[in-house]
Amino acid sequence: MRFFLILLIVCCVVSCSQRDPRSQGLVPAAGVVLHNGQPVAEASITFHREDGDGSLAGGSALSGSNGAFSINMFGKGDGTLPGTYRVTVVKETVESPVSPEELVRLEREDKPIPPSKVVSHLPAKYRKAETTDIIVTVPPKGTKDLRIELNDNP
Repeated sequence: MRFFLILLIVCCVVSCSQRDPRSQGLVPAAGVVLHNGQPVAEASITFHREDGDGSLAGGSALSGSNGAFSINMFGKGDGTLPGTYRVTVVKETVESPVSPEELVRLEREDKPIPPSKVVSHLPAKYRKAETTDIIVTVPPKGTKDLRIELNDNP
């Protein structure tokens, strides 16, 4: 009985440590995102396959404080399939017209809370696959040198 229990544990450890089978064929896709030459922190980056209508996702990432990102298809930094992608980039924050303390006071007094607004920090054309002009090609061996350069010019 003890032998079968040990065998079961070993099988579980081996099967859990294997890569996600969906990640077969994925290659690294990493780089930096810049807006007017400056790194963009906390931007949501999505790759959309160029075959078809661009709606098929090719992975996504969130940029770090220095603008660096690594595309994830199924797991952290596992990459994407080689190919050509349209790239969308979104960075938004929510701004409240009242301070956190004021918000607590209004809630406690059951008074109306003024609506917050979502502020976009990048030009609107980069939000959708249909309007972005950023196109990247991930080679068969992958790349860690992608530069996604966004600017305010139309």
